[in-house]
Amino acid sequence: MSQPRDVKKELTEYLRELHLPAIGRCFEDQARQAERETLGYEQYLLELVERECQERREKRIVRLLQASKLPLEKTLENFDLKRLPQKAARQVKALLDGTLELARKKLPARVYSKDLIELIFRQPYTKGQFLVDAGIAERKTAADYLKALEDVGVLRNQKVGKENLYLNVRLYELLSR
Repeated sequence: MSQPRDVKKELTEYLRELHLPAIGRCFEDQARQAERETLGYEQYLLELVERECQERREKRIVRLLQASKLPLEKTLENFDLKRLPQKAARQVKALLDGTLELARKKLPARVYSKDLIELIFRQPYTKGQFLVDAGIAERKTAADYLKALEDVGVLRNQKVGKENLYLNVRLYELLSR
């Protein structure tokens, strides 16, 4: 008679071998949740794979941002503009004002908002999730808004894996002088 298999142990080993750490950490909790919510196998698997992909994207963005040496802790909200030469501080303010005016003129009314423009000035780069987190737009709409800002020359798209990062080029150039 054969010994019963230790499914959890085998699964954990296979996930480690396949380099799927997020699935390895969450498969038990997801299985219980799937059972409670009576999800099918495909839905359960989809939840696991989505979590793995999301974690990989986030780690990749962190790696790329570290490699870029962008000062992530410096946003315009917490940056003391007084530390800049007066000329540079005026340039940041003028750039923000000019971008607000450009966006007001060139973007469709459904896209333009002062909150959106101020958000893209918090850091030199942004992504759709930032707009979602700020309550400005849903995921699909956020992508459309960022694309519209790219079309009028305010942002430049940089594909990172499956994610699109948008660089506020003029702000980046101004802050990196």
